[in-house]
Amino acid sequence: MAQSDNDRPVREPVYRPLVFSKTRDSLILEKKGGPTVPDDLARKLSVVLAAVRDGLPTEEICRRYGIERRTYFRWRRELTRAGLAWLRKQLAPQPDADPVVDDLERQKAELEARVLELERSKIIWELRYKLLRWRLENAGDDRVEKILAEINRLLPERTEEGA
Repeated sequence: MAQSDNDRPVREPVYRPLVFSKTRDSLILEKKGGPTVPDDLARKLSVVLAAVRDGLPTEEICRRYGIERRTYFRWRRELTRAGLAWLRKQLAPQPDADPVVDDLERQKAELEARVLELERSKIIWELRYKLLRWRLENAGDDRVEKILAEINRLLPERTEEGA
């Protein structure tokens, strides 16, 4: 142990392995092999996770672990904020995208371009159809008029709604 300025011994931080396991549908803290964390962080995690796991009132948790209420709430707030920051980092868009996503985006762009091309082509053919129909109607031939009347009878929605 090191000595502080006022001759009180100062505890060096102790690092212990930390493992989370699932028991009774909640997380508990076990000290086994795994990533090492400072002893004080392990204690904070133990207290807060025990409170969540057991569903005990704050007073009971504080009595059981020998801490003050404000200490418990400070630890809980610290761990919650750290967890939210970690979640934000995990959910943030990653700079290097997945090749599958890139391929799907490329295919989507190709399909959108093809649909646009087909829509333009449809407009051109509709204009050609209307022009041809107008010329045939104004040609003055009885046979053409009979054919156009038959077309109107068979496909009224096509010729009436701007084919």
